[in-house]
Amino acid sequence: MMSGNAAEKNRLEKPDVEALMQRIRSRVRESAGAPPRATQDLDAKKAQRLDATSPVIFSEDLNYLNSHWHDWHVAGELSTHRRLVGRFILRAKRFILDVVWTYLLKDYVDRERTFQMNLVRFLNATAKYIDARDKNLFWELIQKVDHEISGVNERTDELVNVVDSTQRTIERDLARRIAGSDTKVEQLSAESSRVKGQIEHLDRLIHGLERTLSVLGRAEAPQATGAAVPTPAQIKPFADGIDYLLLENRYRGSEEQIRERQSSYLPIFKGVPGPVLDIGCGRGEFLEVLKSAGIEAHGIDLDESMVERTRQKGLNARVSDALQALTESADRSLGGVFAAQVVEHLKKEQLEELIRLAIRKVKPGGKIVLETINPQSIVALSSNFFRDPTHVWPTHPDTLKYIFELNGVAESEIHYLAPFPPSAMLQPIEITPYLPAHWKLALEALNDNVTRLNGLLFGCQDYCIVGTPRGESA
Repeated sequence: MMSGNAAEKNRLEKPDVEALMQRIRSRVRESAGAPPRATQDLDAKKAQRLDATSPVIFSEDLNYLNSHWHDWHVAGELSTHRRLVGRFILRAKRFILDVVWTYLLKDYVDRERTFQMNLVRFLNATAKYIDARDKNLFWELIQKVDHEISGVNERTDELVNVVDSTQRTIERDLARRIAGSDTKVEQLSAESSRVKGQIEHLDRLIHGLERTLSVLGRAEAPQATGAAVPTPAQIKPFADGIDYLLLENRYRGSEEQIRERQSSYLPIFKGVPGPVLDIGCGRGEFLEVLKSAGIEAHGIDLDESMVERTRQKGLNARVSDALQALTESADRSLGGVFAAQVVEHLKKEQLEELIRLAIRKVKPGGKIVLETINPQSIVALSSNFFRDPTHVWPTHPDTLKYIFELNGVAESEIHYLAPFPPSAMLQPIEITPYLPAHWKLALEALNDNVTRLNGLLFGCQDYCIVGTPRGESA
């Protein structure tokens, strides 16, 4: 008995609070009852029929209401700190709580729970309606927008097709017209160049024939008594029936071209101390240049047609041999001597005599300029030199300079003239940066050879030597 009383006493002193609360929760759940069937159906079947993406039905707040509207819990726990009478006090409290719950709170709580159940049911129905309505409106709007977009896409495709077909039609028409225009332009350009060349050619021939006929039409006056017999150097370079003027007009170039080319010599003769003698004046192009600059000058030429053409321009020219004209001139009487494309007509002895006489006749500070074909250019030598049958021998620049030095001209300069245009030369191969190294080396070697070959083949067509006498020749 003592042990039983002690155990009972210990049980009363240390109550099992967790067990008590578990019993209280069980009683509250039993008294509150299970959730209505309708709510269970709404939570299960009806919810399954709704779209899983419904923004209202499956919102967090509504889900919380559906899960917790029927949960009721007794606030606080029934306990006492008294050891002896605690059991009686707890029973009294439970009795009072049952009485208050049964007679005062149960009806109110049942009505409140019913109200909440109906409210939650209404909210569920409303949410379903709102979701269904919004969903239908949304999909109707989506369908409408999709229909409008489809229509816009179709119209856009039609417009793109129309624009594309129109563009292609215009491009084809323009390409056809441009191709036709290019062909016509090329044809017209070729025809224009051909006609222009023919006109220039005919113009040179006509002018040459007119001047030749003008000279031949005049009866040659009897030579004066005691006239000297012409020397071989004074004989015309062509046989009867061939006029050197015609050859000059046809192959050397027009008077305008030669005048423009020889204008580069004007700075050399500015300020010379006397008149300039133009040996082989031809049609008088350089005499025109000197006259326009106010420099006194006169010319000589073996061809009567050339001299006649020069005189028609109002220039001072006469038929004479170069050596004879220099011999007749007084020593130190000339300011300069100019001879373009004359050296190649002379033999070695005649050339040396011409240079010695020019040095003797030109005043100190004057200029001696001799222009001739450059034999270092194979193309110029084969084309320009051998075209004229009156040419005797080409002279190398070093040889001409050496003759000047032997005859006492200490200062002489070589100038190379009439370079070939780059388009007429051999073209190097372009080296791109993406070629293999051995290909680059091979192409560089090839281009170096092309450059050297261009220098040999397409050197400057002419050169001139400019000498300045400074005193008595050696």
